[in-house]
Amino acid sequence: MILQSTRVYLNGVLKPAQLEIQGEKIVKIHPYGKLNADVNAKDHMILPGFIDIHCHGYQGMNANKADKEGMLKWMNALPSEGVTSFLVTTSTALMDELNTSLKLCSDLMKHQKEGARILGFHLEGPFLAEKHKGAQRADWLQKPSVELFKQLEESSDHQIKLLSLAIENDDNLDLVKYCHKQGVVLSVGHSGANIDLIRQAQEFGLKSFTHTFNGMSGLHHRDVGTAGAALRIEEMYAELIGDGVHVNTDVAYILAKAKGKDKLILVTDAVQIKGLAQGVHQFYDRKITIDEFGCGHLDDGRLAGSSNKMNALMKNCVQKAHIDLETMINASSANPAKLLGFDSKGHLELGYDADMVICDDDFNVKETYILGRRVYES
Repeated sequence: MILQSTRVYLNGVLKPAQLEIQGEKIVKIHPYGKLNADVNAKDHMILPGFIDIHCHGYQGMNANKADKEGMLKWMNALPSEGVTSFLVTTSTALMDELNTSLKLCSDLMKHQKEGARILGFHLEGPFLAEKHKGAQRADWLQKPSVELFKQLEESSDHQIKLLSLAIENDDNLDLVKYCHKQGVVLSVGHSGANIDLIRQAQEFGLKSFTHTFNGMSGLHHRDVGTAGAALRIEEMYAELIGDGVHVNTDVAYILAKAKGKDKLILVTDAVQIKGLAQGVHQFYDRKITIDEFGCGHLDDGRLAGSSNKMNALMKNCVQKAHIDLETMINASSANPAKLLGFDSKGHLELGYDADMVICDDDFNVKETYILGRRVYES
């Protein structure tokens, strides 16, 4: 199969080209117009498929209490926003619930044949700081524990790829050190860790900041804070919820400038309210009000996740936050793939998985391809 466009994202530049796909892979890149094209995207952009490493649920289903029907519905909806792969992201919950959900999703992961592909799991909790818990429940938080994490590892069939935790609560950084040995990527989140501890944890595998500015101590001119560390430490990645609500668009621009084109990661942090209408919704563990911006709030006004879509966040970051296009394309594809060590994803290059999204300048998705197969067409 040959796809062509006058704007294919290759080596950081949009340029005319043809992509030749055989099976699940990109096997050749030809000059534009060289061969008869099976798919002519004209002047629409062909981009690497989006990878969302921080998303919690869809249409009332939370990853903490996943069910097969809800998971399949979620997986099949994601390509409409250009997402070709993702991490199932749990939040703080009772250990029994987390173990049950991880088992179900790991079984589904082994046999997935449709929709966006599950790359593994992101655990956002339960090892978080109460002071910075956000909308997560304090009574379900746990002190960082290697033994508890081993239980979760077993339930996930050792498919936990990313762990967000408050490193200041991890005695001797024991859990950080264990996860690093197991190949689990570590991110500091819901934390007030200072920059010195963060730098110390870097030596043992800490690589990223979870939804930067949210759920962490802020930057002050006499106190760097966790958020300031995200800006200062150049070699660490930083997640951004790019909706303009969780992070002001000017602050998002500052973060993008600090991290550059290779260290920013765009995430939706979308929860079970995604796909639901504006208004009040009662869930098993909480009541959430969805505002006109698609963000959820608890009764006390605290943010409780979003219904964000990746393509809408791309538009917002480029057109309203004025972050350059190369940075945002990388933030949605190459950077999350590199953080997690998925060497065959995130780029349109020879030998890479044929995960692609075709979209216009407003990031409206026209077509999405996963492993060489078209799974969505508008």
